[in-house]
Amino acid sequence: MKRQMLLAVLVSSGLIGLMPRLARADSVASVQPPTTSTTIGNTVALNVDISNLADLFSYQFDVDFNPSVLSAIGVAEGSFLPSGGSTFFIPGTIDNVGGTVAFNADTLLGPGPGVNGSGVLLTVDFTTIGSGVSSVDLANLIFLDSTGAPINVSTSGGTVDVGSAVTTPEPATMLLFITSLIALVCLMRVKNRPLLL
Repeated sequence: MKRQMLLAVLVSSGLIGLMPRLARADSVASVQPPTTSTTIGNTVALNVDISNLADLFSYQFDVDFNPSVLSAIGVAEGSFLPSGGSTFFIPGTIDNVGGTVAFNADTLLGPGPGVNGSGVLLTVDFTTIGSGVSSVDLANLIFLDSTGAPINVSTSGGTVDVGSAVTTPEPATMLLFITSLIALVCLMRVKNRPLLL
């Protein structure tokens, strides 16, 4: 009887211990907005967001893109990790030939707990240089908690759809066209008028 009670207590304890893990949602690093449509020559700012994360102390990852469509021009630290204290941020190395911003990294400084919740890890600014569709994906992710243990994080990329720029006539061209049209109408009226002697 004691053996059955002990077994029941152990099984119950094990199930209760698993409950928080079953209830916790997966952490996701995602490119936001997930889809962007624009034209050539514009600047696009894409955030890398994190959701449902517990005890984040440091991270590192790459951002991959199509270099015939996008050109990376800058990386800025987001507000999520600094909400837990002082940080050391390393903007990634931009390679617009290979299409990557490699080794973006950030860490809290000093001892203490990591940050919980959801927010922006960093922002990458791009210039659109060619028409087409570029996926923007996250690779080589490393997320660590305050004990240095890895945190499992899944990813969700984004896309940027760049169309050809729409050309509109310049005001001077439009003015020249209207003036020519008026002159042509006047000339036709003069030609149709009989000569007076």
